[in-house]
Amino acid sequence: VRGLAIGWDDTPLVEGIDMSNEAFPHMSVREGTFCGVPTRLFRMSFTGEAGYEVNVPADYGEAVWEAIWARAEPLGACAYGTETMHVLRAEKGYIIVGQDTDGTVTPYDASLAWAELRALMQGSPNAREHYKLALRAVMSTGERLDEATRTWCETALGLAPNEMFGQAECNYVIGGSGKRWAARPGSMGRPYPGHRVAVIDEQGQACPAGQVGEVAVNRYDIHGHPDPALFLGYWSNEAATREKFSGDWCRTGELAHLDADGYLWHAGRAQDIIKATCEPLEQLPQHPDISR
Repeated sequence: VRGLAIGWDDTPLVEGIDMSNEAFPHMSVREGTFCGVPTRLFRMSFTGEAGYEVNVPADYGEAVWEAIWARAEPLGACAYGTETMHVLRAEKGYIIVGQDTDGTVTPYDASLAWAELRALMQGSPNAREHYKLALRAVMSTGERLDEATRTWCETALGLAPNEMFGQAECNYVIGGSGKRWAARPGSMGRPYPGHRVAVIDEQGQACPAGQVGEVAVNRYDIHGHPDPALFLGYWSNEAATREKFSGDWCRTGELAHLDADGYLWHAGRAQDIIKATCEPLEQLPQHPDISR
């Protein structure tokens, strides 16, 4: 932001304010002009990086934003909203008493449901002895549950947790469902009804059961409609959106294989593999450096 204030075309956005770290430390405020408009400039950060809050009269807000964006966009900047800011802030431990502690931001926002379950286990090891529970389901995502936490859920909460897999681009399309299919420890689960999920090779073709490929979600559901759980595209980045897809298949970047019963078994990240092709899974344990 300080670079934007100086301006890459040497025309300053900010005047009358020394933007140096020494003169303008964190959690301080200065007055000057921004694009010629009187401003109170606050140096603060909600995500841990150097950041500023620009306060100008409301009638000038849109014009000032457009001036900022005209400088920022050519530098590869990304605009994000308050929902994203909440998650970024929570991930870095910058919690605001009120909107965060009152439930606006929860561990689920940061894919930390597993951490919440562990905290509950430590705080209420015998939950059903102290609380009248009427739970129908418990879900966890972000990290595979350890056996101790899974066992605690079954004994203290009275049901097995449903572990789920998803990304920002395709949210919770694979996982467990205690009412529909039995959990298999170590498995990612099965595709949830309605979604078209496959394991595909580099050419975008489906891999047969037992062979490793990349997990992918089709942009159309089983009824031929756009899948509502799938993103439309990356904002202002059509090239990245195209790279994410092979035809109508959205690549997740996760490797797995399907077994004969439709369960997916994780096999690593595609970006960590030099060439992610379909290879028989039974060959992997034969390597001397691989243990299970």
